Amino acid sequence: MTTYRTPAPEGLEFGYVCSAPFLADVRVGGGTLPVFKEPASKAAVGFEFYRESLRKPNRLVVTRGDLVDRAIVISDTCAVKTALGRGGATARGRVWFAPLRKLETAAQVQAVEDTPNAFDRLLLPPDDATQGYWVVELQRAFPADAAAVRQALEANRSNFVLFALDDEIAGDLRARWAANTVRCGPLVALDNADHVIDRLEESGIPTTEATTAATALTAVAAASWTFEGSSLEAAGALRGEEAMPLAPAVDGMLQDLTSLRDQVAMALQTLASIRDRL
Repeated sequence: MTTYRTPAPEGLEFGYVCSAPFLADVRVGGGTLPVFKEPASKAAVGFEFYRESLRKPNRLVVTRGDLVDRAIVISDTCAVKTALGRGGATARGRVWFAPLRKLETAAQVQAVEDTPNAFDRLLLPPDDATQGYWVVELQRAFPADAAAVRQALEANRSNFVLFALDDEIAGDLRARWAANTVRCGPLVALDNADHVIDRLEESGIPTTEATTAATALTAVAAASWTFEGSSLEAAGALRGEEAMPLAPAVDGMLQDLTSLRDQVAMALQTLASIRDRL
């Protein structure tokens, strides 16, 4: 499986890996320190400091966290384009990134591999021996000022955007991000299906049948996720520079809906058989 696409296509999208001095996570805590603390490094270009009103009794202290060597875009592609300014508009708002941490030892790689269903991280294996293993740390996601991101793109895009994730890996990251933030998507369905197996077994349903039912339910969730995030999203992007012929967009939705129908039929049949014995 290929992990990266190099060079990354034009623009900036979900799943693009970047590097810049202003990419740093943040720390927030309470206390009596000044409302904000300016970082020592002047390289933190574009880092936005927030002020809490002095009239509030409990002030927040916002400081710069750790600078990161690499970070990956986790904002939706449409949201990124809006933040950077469509049609020459001024950049405004934030673009969200997640830090990438390089795994230096085999033990570190093994520790991540031992928890493949963890919602808060994703292992990125190397395409060759020179790249090494990296892990996306979604629990440390942070916003970057859109104006600084746009400036970096316009000043020297090749230095800022290192590469893009392969489409399949980007899909895995999108599912993990959804699971980590709002507990939805195929990873969450898989986790819930494991619990369904346990409950069915406790009710006297044989393990084989319980597993078959859980697999069918997971397939429905995956097909629904594919329809929503693939063909339906593509059909809804029929405007401006992203315009595409309507007929292929409808064909894509029909194909995904047909798959979803078949998966639902299988799940209904499996569950109906089990329900009669509960």
